[in-house]
Amino acid sequence: MNGASGAPVLVVVCRVAGSDAEDVLGRGLPHLAPRVHGDILRYRRAEDRVARLALRHALLRLGLAAGSDLGGWTRTPTGRPFLAGCAVDFSLSHSGDLVAVAAGTGYRLGVDVEWFRPVERDAFSRLLLPREVDGDDPDCRGLLRAWSLREAVLKADGIGLLASEVDVRAVGEGRGPGGRRWWTDTLDVDGGCLTLAADRRPERIVREDVGLSDLLETSPIVGWPGHASAPAREWTA
Repeated sequence: MNGASGAPVLVVVCRVAGSDAEDVLGRGLPHLAPRVHGDILRYRRAEDRVARLALRHALLRLGLAAGSDLGGWTRTPTGRPFLAGCAVDFSLSHSGDLVAVAAGTGYRLGVDVEWFRPVERDAFSRLLLPREVDGDDPDCRGLLRAWSLREAVLKADGIGLLASEVDVRAVGEGRGPGGRRWWTDTLDVDGGCLTLAADRRPERIVREDVGLSDLLETSPIVGWPGHASAPAREWTA
């Protein structure tokens, strides 16, 4: 796929404060199509619910107001979400109190955010390379960066965790399922890390760190600040 000339990939990162999330959700739901309300409200975690509002925010920032009510929300047979009738591709993720959304036109995208935390290393031994599992960092930063890479690539591919263990491990060697190669970049964010995967290097990446209230006060980005993702790795808005 070829990205529209100058069109960036937008990565929105939002920190969810539990005390405010339900209020923001209550005010935000009327902006979304009634058919998606039930799907959103069935989630118990605020981060799952707020992710849909973060997607709406991203679409409005990209100037895609027509699809921003998420009325076209549907899934592929493997469970990958997409918006029918909307040209945008997107991916959602959350971990801890962090929510991340990647959205853009002309690319196939996957995003994953991981909150640094202690995890059981043995549980990852069949899915990661030995050098990625080994270590003594109590917050498992290296391991979680490696896992974030897998999640982002598998989301972009669309197969998700239906992938075989062999395919999951191979992502650490630069090969996605079926041997397909994906462009990836992993950044540390406050308290965790975030990986973006795309079917080719994006022309530009714009990252926005927003608060909950920002999700309700959105206007299109004018002029699209931001720069090429490489060699500059700290995506900025």
